[in-house]
Amino acid sequence: MKSNVNDNGKTHRFRLELILVTEKKLNVGAGALSPKIKADVPLIHLPGEKCLIPGSTIKGILRTSLIRLLNTLGEKTPPTVHPSSLSDSNDMVCMIFGRPGKPGKIFVYGAILERDSCPITHVKIDDDTRTAAEGALYTVEYLPIGTEFTCRIEGELTIDELEYLLLSILEARYERIGKSGLVSFWIDKKRSELPVEESELIKEIVEVIGIERRESL
Repeated sequence: MKSNVNDNGKTHRFRLELILVTEKKLNVGAGALSPKIKADVPLIHLPGEKCLIPGSTIKGILRTSLIRLLNTLGEKTPPTVHPSSLSDSNDMVCMIFGRPGKPGKIFVYGAILERDSCPITHVKIDDDTRTAAEGALYTVEYLPIGTEFTCRIEGELTIDELEYLLLSILEARYERIGKSGLVSFWIDKKRSELPVEESELIKEIVEVIGIERRESL
């Protein structure tokens, strides 16, 4: 896929303010998870009943989303995020997100949650006796459906690169995060700074997933 904009490699400073809303219950890892439970995302507890999802996690989600999208479109890109497979790559994914020995062009801040996670207590059942197994009580943390958190992305990209970044955000809305998580990505139009007049595709994506008030969710 090529942009219909020819800007001769000119780069644009931008700021993306994202609002993420959980569409399915999201298992989070913040310590002792049961070995049988795989966390969808890591979580760091902050003072004041707030939590933080590291920016590297959000960046990884978008990177994987762009890899899937490019492979669907038939673009040549390594189908993995393993460092050894990216050491010599100069594809669009590595140009935006970086690779070993070459930093990316964007910085993704951690996602702040205005509420803490919720615990669920489980009991492992013994398959033979069909009763609770000894010492099998464990707790899993999760974010309920409708949990909202915010994230900022900043950088300097060409129009082509910025279009691909926005497409990765759009694609992430339709793919699972981790084992079973699903999150809607929205663009806060009032707080973002994007060169929407430079690209019809950028303008269209902002219109599709752009909002002005969180209450509109």
